[in-house]
This record gives sequence, structure tokens and C-alpha cells, in this order.
Amino acid sequence: HFCCTKCGTILVGKSYYLNDKLPYCEEHFREFFGKICCMCKLGVIEGESLVNERIHCRLHCVCYICLKNVREKITTDLDGKPLCRKCFEQLPIKVKKNLKDNKF
Repeated sequence: HFCCTKCGTILVGKSYYLNDKLPYCEEHFREFFGKICCMCKLGVIEGESLVNERIHCRLHCVCYICLKNVREKITTDLDGKPLCRKCFEQLPIKVKKNLKDNKF
């Protein structure tokens, strides 16, 4: 049987990943070999984005306010949550000044 090295889930017909020629289900491959999303704490294999030194998975790499994708755009964050430039510009001046690592 072709199974996940960690949990034994049968991988025939399912997504799987190899590491050192050993098969892993997506969940365990992410857990052992992926980076961790700072929002959901799940492993990230591809499509991650770095916002102020924090890794975000595809699902959580959206602007905290408008929910638009912020991947590959210059962003900053508000309490650890990604923020697009447009929403940043609409924040009150006092809030913008308090953001420590303003990348805009």
C-alpha cells in the first residue's frame, strides 16, 4: 500500500509529497517540512507571502480590512494582520504613525 509515512493514510488517488523518497499526506508534509502561517498555524508549502517577517498562507494573505489579495504587493500590517496600501492610506493619521514597521 502507498501510505503516509506518519499517519498511514492511503495516498492512492490523493495529493501527496515526497521527502527523502518517503511519502507524506499533505497535512503531515506541511507539519514537518513546511513553514507555518502566523494566522492559522498550519504549514505552508507554496504560495506563502512574507509580511513584516511573518509568513502567511494563501488563505490568510489578504488585507485585513478589504480582504483583497496582498501577495506580491508592498504591504504593512496592523496587529500582525496584512494590510494593503489603499487601506493603510485610509487609516487615521494617528494610527498610521503608531504602526512600527511601516513598509510604504
